[in-house]
This record gives sequence, C-alpha cells and structure tokens, in this order.
Amino acid sequence: MTRQRDTQRSRLYKAEKVLTSFSERLETPEEIATFLTKVCNRAPIQRRYGLHLRRSIEVHDGRRRRNACAWVNYIKMPKWARTQYIVLHEAAHSINLRKHGTLIAAHGREYAAIYLDLVRFGLGTDAHAALKTSFAAHKVKFRPKRGSVKARPAFQATVAFQAAAKPKPVVRRDTSAVRAYTELRKLEKEHGFTHRVVLDGGTSYFETDTFPGGRPFVTLHYSWPDTLQRVKLCLSDLSLLDEEGGYTE
Repeated sequence: MTRQRDTQRSRLYKAEKVLTSFSERLETPEEIATFLTKVCNRAPIQRRYGLHLRRSIEVHDGRRRRNACAWVNYIKMPKWARTQYIVLHEAAHSINLRKHGTLIAAHGREYAAIYLDLVRFGLGTDAHAALKTSFAAHKVKFRPKRGSVKARPAFQATVAFQAAAKPKPVVRRDTSAVRAYTELRKLEKEHGFTHRVVLDGGTSYFETDTFPGGRPFVTLHYSWPDTLQRVKLCLSDLSLLDEEGGYTE
C-alpha cells in the first residue's frame, strides 16, 4: 500500500487561521502539557480516542526548529507556535497516527475530524463552529468515509517492518530505494541543490541548503522513493512550500 497524498494541507492551514481569536498563548512546555492533559481527559475525548491515548503525548520544547511537528509519541513546539490551536493541531497528528497509521494523509479527512473534536472540547463550541464553517468555506473534507481506512496503529507497523528486515539489510534488498536515490541525485545536478538527512529525536528529515525559488527545503524522510516523490511534487509546484521551505504530508 502507498501513502495517501496530502492534498488538502494548504487549505486546512488557511481554514484554521479562524481559531486565532479563540486561542491563548502557552509560554512553556509545562503549560502546554497541562492544557493538553485537560483536553485529552475530557470524557467525550476519552470515549472517542481513549484507546489511543493510553500512551501519553510528550511535549518537547522544539528549540532550534523552524516548524512545529508531531509524531506518534510526541509533539515539538517552538516558541512561536505555543498557541492553543496549534497545540491541538499537532496533538491531532499524534492521535491520527496512532489510530490510522502512517499511510493515511497527514491532513486528510480523518485528521480533520480528530482536529475538530479536540477544538470542540479544548476551545469550546464557538471555536468548533467557526472552524467547521471555515473548513466548509475552504473545501476541507472532515467527514471520514466509512470503511475507507482500516485502523493500523503505527507501533504495529514498526514491529512488522523490523521483523521483516532481519534476514538482510533493507538497503541491499530494496532496489527501488537505489533507483530513487539515483534519480534524486540527477535532480540535484539539474536544479542546483544538495541534500542532507538529519536525525532529530528518532525522526529523519530531508533538508537542502538551497532549492529552486530561493528557499531551503525540509520534509520528513521515510524512504527514498517517498522523498523523491515529495521533491518532484515541490519542484512542479513551489507554492506547496511554506515561507521557510517546509513541506509536510
């Protein structure tokens, strides 16, 4: 199975700006953790996602990061992003990964439904109504299709992958990764950029110092075929990158 394309990412970013007036600043990781704990312990959230909240969501301070980010067990919050709605945005990513796995679109309809729930019980019904209306105005889908995605918790997928990799190193067996890396190096020469892969807290990032359009480029790095697809996508449409060159599915 291939990962779904994150087709509504930019529309969701625009739609969620409506929450600015409903949100307060959270200055420290401790304040963020207190706020998020309160939201996650609300009875409706526990009924919907309690199974996926058995493991806590760790809050990291995000220093030296340009963008907030989230993974299965944590969220990273640089100082500029320490606002209630951005905290809920990142927490929704963690829950989405736990509930639906890594193949689902990062900002797809399943994610948007979780985000709406967190906003409703974290910021109130007025904020929820405003975000839902803004989603509709920006054509952000937030009603999951029944039976469209089978829940595959990320930790289960990781265990299965490690077991399959034991006989031989993955790099030697996966010829598609070699082909993708070779094609990526050709694109580097053609467009005049170089890359590096950075490991940050167990998560890999693909970064460049320069990229067409005069900005750097940074995105999550799962595999070389996946990263090649992201690079090609951004080369064909530079508007997918934010002001600092960030791109996330």
